[in-house]
Amino acid sequence: MMKFNSNQKLLSVSDMVKKERLKKVATNGKFFIKKTRIMIRNDVYRKAFSGPGVLYEYLWANIVRAELNNDVYNIYDKYYNKGFLATTISMRRLSKDCHMDKNTIKKYTDLWESLNILKRDKAPTGIKNQYQYIYILGTWQFIEGVKKERLYIEDEFE
Repeated sequence: MMKFNSNQKLLSVSDMVKKERLKKVATNGKFFIKKTRIMIRNDVYRKAFSGPGVLYEYLWANIVRAELNNDVYNIYDKYYNKGFLATTISMRRLSKDCHMDKNTIKKYTDLWESLNILKRDKAPTGIKNQYQYIYILGTWQFIEGVKKERLYIEDEFE
């Protein structure tokens, strides 16, 4: 049972409405839930919230922002150093890690590409008629000495 804190001031309904309006104006309507890459990389989280949102978050959580030892597609040099936020994850791994069927993943990534919230490049794997998708989720640049990232999804839905 919740206890009432006697030090709190009781607000009238009109005071509460005013306070909410001020809060909305102050934040410009930009309320959000903070999610960390660690949370998104947690398999229990991904299983509990499996769906298109988790798939997008998982791609975001795996953007290559530094040189990697096992970067066979050279994402860091070919994309990140040119201002793009990109990652590559096999369909098999996306399917397993996001608890989704490969066809469902393809359906969502096709949809996102048509909505301009994701771009894809195809990288050859060295095996005939097989390729690996490079998922590009946005761009980054230095603005007044500060690195700023901008996701394509923000351009479409903000």
